[in-house]
Amino acid sequence: MDPLQRARHMAYEQPSKPIATSLLMTQNRLREHALKSVQEPKKQMPDPEQEKQMKVVGQLKAAEAHNRLRLMRLRFQFMRAQEIKYLISCQPTAREAIRLEVFLPPKSHAVKSHDSLRPLQ
Repeated sequence: MDPLQRARHMAYEQPSKPIATSLLMTQNRLREHALKSVQEPKKQMPDPEQEKQMKVVGQLKAAEAHNRLRLMRLRFQFMRAQEIKYLISCQPTAREAIRLEVFLPPKSHAVKSHDSLRPLQ
């Protein structure tokens, strides 16, 4: 019997004793879990004052994260400008320094990055 026919044949056979007991235990656990979830009362909704406080805390955390990102961006730009100025100052001739400064400006042109989030979102 080839594997495909054997698989079809075994699909309709009765499962072995260990497999049948494990199936029965699993079905019992699922039934008990369903009964527990129905019997448990629903959790109470937090009061409006607590909801407001949670919302304010979330907004504060978002503002702190936004500020950390802004500071990290500024720190990176400052360090990049310092590195480029150092590279320019280390050039052996003035011509090479000017050429490098033209191709690598120490301060990049301000590109407005639009923040898609609203200020208090």
